[in-house]
Amino acid sequence: MNEHHGNMRREPRIDLPKPLNIYNNFTEELIGQLVNLSPSGFMLTSPKAIPDGTVLQLRVDIEKKSGEGHSVQVGAESLWQKASHNGHQHWSGFRILDISPQDTQFIQELVAESMEK
Repeated sequence: MNEHHGNMRREPRIDLPKPLNIYNNFTEELIGQLVNLSPSGFMLTSPKAIPDGTVLQLRVDIEKKSGEGHSVQVGAESLWQKASHNGHQHWSGFRILDISPQDTQFIQELVAESMEK
């Protein structure tokens, strides 16, 4: 990932212990895998490039260490994308545009739980 993107972050972002599938909330199409997450954004890998400025309604099923699971739904905008060295995967950074207070709280708890290690 380009170091420039990391410098733009305002909040801590956690790397997930394992990538989680992220889906288009309307079509149920698998978009890619969530790699890291913060209360205001996330990064994912996908087999297709997601152009900058693309707005999507997405869903990801997340489980905290406690075993509590939750289906997080967000409206998000792609801010950047970069092809991997082999060109078969694409990295994309997203800003969360729309999220419920409950989903925001769940993500904040997940980030805090991860930072307590």
